[in-house]
Amino acid sequence: MINKILSLFGYQLKKITKPKVTLIKLGKSLRSYRELNSISSNDFAKILGISQAYLSMLENGKREPSFQVFIKIIRELDIDFLET
Repeated sequence: MINKILSLFGYQLKKITKPKVTLIKLGKSLRSYRELNSISSNDFAKILGISQAYLSMLENGKREPSFQVFIKIIRELDIDFLET
């Protein structure tokens, strides 16, 4: 189940790789979520507890999230690890 959820963001448990394409997919997902919910980048950064500059780098695929930020993203997007 965890593999299924992580694969939505381009991550895998078996093999830890962080290709550029994965970061771009994560960034696009973040931006789409933010825009669909009419949340400004400044407000979304505050929700995640990160700077607006860091959020911009995530959305543009220029940075990968730390584990802690990744967990905050999962929580904000309301992804339930227990769902089947």
